[in-house]
Amino acid sequence: MAIQMTVKMLKELPDGSAIVTIDMNEETKEYLIGEGFLATIKRALDTSESKVPDGIELAPAKKKRKSK
Repeated sequence: MAIQMTVKMLKELPDGSAIVTIDMNEETKEYLIGEGFLATIKRALDTSESKVPDGIELAPAKKKRKSK
């Protein structure tokens, strides 16, 4: 997969922030959304105070595949 992304600053604002546009191909967009979704789920699981009810077994985490 080739990440293709272009970021253009349209306007710098007085408070130091900026208005930007980000152009990317569909593959890059899908990848970034997927990674953000996974990171959000992992963070929620790591910080969750809820407990797994008795009698329910969680599946072991899959090993992360190395990218080519």
